Amino acid sequence: MSITAFPVLARIVQERNMTREPAGILSIASAANNDVTAWCLLAVVIAVTKAGSFTGALYVVGLTLLYLVVMFALVRPFLKRVGDVYINKEVINKTFVSFIFLVLVISATITEVLGIHALFGAFIAGVVMPPNTGFRKIMMDKVEDVALVFFLPLFFAYTGLRTEIGLINTPDLWLVCGLLVCVAVLGKLGGCAIAARLVGESRRDSYVIGTLMNTRGLMELVALNIGYEMSVLPPSIFVILVLMALITTFMTTPLLSLEKWLFKQPVLAESGKKKLVLSFGYSLTGVYLLRIYRLLYGDKLKSQQVIAAHYTVGTDLYPETAMQYYEESFVPVEREAFSLGVTLDKRYRVTNSLNHEIIRLSREEDPDMLLLGGGPSFMISKKRKLFSVTSFFTLFRQKIEDIMAHVPGVVAIFVNRNYREEGELFFYIRDEADIFLLNYAEMILKNNSLKLNICYESIVANSIVSQELSRINREFPQRVRLYILKKPFENSPLPEASLLILGYGTCREIAVNQPFFRSLPSLLVIRNKHSITDRHI
Repeated sequence: MSITAFPVLARIVQERNMTREPAGILSIASAANNDVTAWCLLAVVIAVTKAGSFTGALYVVGLTLLYLVVMFALVRPFLKRVGDVYINKEVINKTFVSFIFLVLVISATITEVLGIHALFGAFIAGVVMPPNTGFRKIMMDKVEDVALVFFLPLFFAYTGLRTEIGLINTPDLWLVCGLLVCVAVLGKLGGCAIAARLVGESRRDSYVIGTLMNTRGLMELVALNIGYEMSVLPPSIFVILVLMALITTFMTTPLLSLEKWLFKQPVLAESGKKKLVLSFGYSLTGVYLLRIYRLLYGDKLKSQQVIAAHYTVGTDLYPETAMQYYEESFVPVEREAFSLGVTLDKRYRVTNSLNHEIIRLSREEDPDMLLLGGGPSFMISKKRKLFSVTSFFTLFRQKIEDIMAHVPGVVAIFVNRNYREEGELFFYIRDEADIFLLNYAEMILKNNSLKLNICYESIVANSIVSQELSRINREFPQRVRLYILKKPFENSPLPEASLLILGYGTCREIAVNQPFFRSLPSLLVIRNKHSITDRHI
């Protein structure tokens, strides 16, 4: 009942972006020490059980200690030296891989012969492997996929076939099951939380540490199967403990989510400070998104809160690989932020659901604008009249729909088609629904010394749009050029444009004509805050 599932805990910490938080780091370290201690205790218990007598148990424990001395004093230094030699080679040959597997098999066989379980020998073989990160990555690449895809499902199926829920067929046994679950939660979650609190951790971190350490998962099932095979655990208790392991594992994520409400800190908004979020996939896209914000806010961007978010899609990553992606992905945008004098708040997460993470971030932060990076083209489904952005940072049609439907604030998509900052800047007003774009035109004029080109359809020439355009023209003389169009971009010098800013609904209508749409320059497509359902299916 003291075991923590280290692999499960590590994955939870990674997916919840806690790898750099004190609570996440302390939980990982505690779980590692916890599991080493638990496996050693398990080895002693197995030795005592199999020996059948105190004298026999001492004999087995003595031989086990001798085995450990040999593994750590002789085998470990030897493997380290061998690993240092082979890791510098361009190709790891099959002989070396065979040798590593041979060490694993021999270690497991020795512990089985000594009277403890073969699993303990395999565990120790893993502990004494070279600490070289490159070596471990190579071995994980060769072993993990087979272990996770083939052997792990077999183990779960094997455990499931052994678990006969029907054996818990009396109220007394269900009472015992509930009691063991309560004892497991109080002992692990409560014990670790209290211990963390006593050594000075905050209430919030203590709760998180206790919740993470309460995760039992696979390690618990391994120990239970060993106990069942040795007839230490009767079938009914085995079933109860399997249920306990599953319940305490499944409850981890809901309890971590509950932490946000239990220890929610009031956020004091700074007067006049806007919150701007940019989400990018390809690292250079983050640079362009920051430049778009610089275009809109000018030097005032230095005083705004800018959040840069990057998500790695696919949770089958090693923690070391995830950290490498995290560090490398933010390098270009950090350099650009430094040159602009902007402070970045970086957000990173490994996920299987990109749009869910973007929506979650937007709801939590409630930004003044969410800016997404897109590729060079929009794909249209004529049947449903919907579009999507495709690029290295892929937003499929359904993802765009989800984001537009669930994010209540301003959402903008930058479509990069060889964007040049020194080029001409165009706005396109198709109808009165696009009048909100004039607010961004004013922002650019106030915060920069640029000249703007504003194209608008003749159907709005005598409307409030025309009045607003006249006002802007008077307020910024010689800096605004107006074009009245009978058809989209007819008679406008659009080929000179570097960036075209237009509304989300207008973009959807224009994009139906794909040949014409592909001829347009880089785009900044903006969906206004109060138009979530406008033109949206």
